[in-house]
Amino acid sequence: DHAHHGDADPHAWWDITYATGYARKIAATLGSIDPASPSAKRDVLGFVDRISVHPEGGYVVEDWKTGKPHQWNPDTSSDDGLAEQRQQILYTMLLRQQGETVTSARLIYPCARTIVKVHLDNDALVQRVVDDVSSTDEALTSMMDANTFDYHPSYLCAWCPLAKVCPQATIKPYPKMQAAYESQ
Repeated sequence: DHAHHGDADPHAWWDITYATGYARKIAATLGSIDPASPSAKRDVLGFVDRISVHPEGGYVVEDWKTGKPHQWNPDTSSDDGLAEQRQQILYTMLLRQQGETVTSARLIYPCARTIVKVHLDNDALVQRVVDDVSSTDEALTSMMDANTFDYHPSYLCAWCPLAKVCPQATIKPYPKMQAAYESQ
């Protein structure tokens, strides 16, 4: 009755013990994630939804999602599900950089009763994550040097701490948006 991807027993994920002794907040400098960019000094910070102890040893990185499950397919050129994979691979890289053993990672969609395996063993995907993090670091450095930042107006503008000074901020007359905007 569960759609399940990646493990043999569809109920096993409920039985894994939560790693209560391990902090969910993980951080490292970009240079430790991408050895090709040793000059990078920007910290990468992540908050893992859950780190569980695998019954056979090591940790399982888990992220709980809402909405429709997104599954990245390495056999297509589609980026559908890539962002979710990227996030968990980055968390795994940060944990491994700190000397932890991560045996697997997965995305759990409880409302859809689906678990999606994260492809930690796909070298091309892992390299893409490293490249994405590096290019983001370079773009941020460039924008900081030029003292300009790209902005992308959306319905989230009301929650942005720069909404009151951004020339492109779009705040619609909905109560939650107005309250968020006023709280900035």
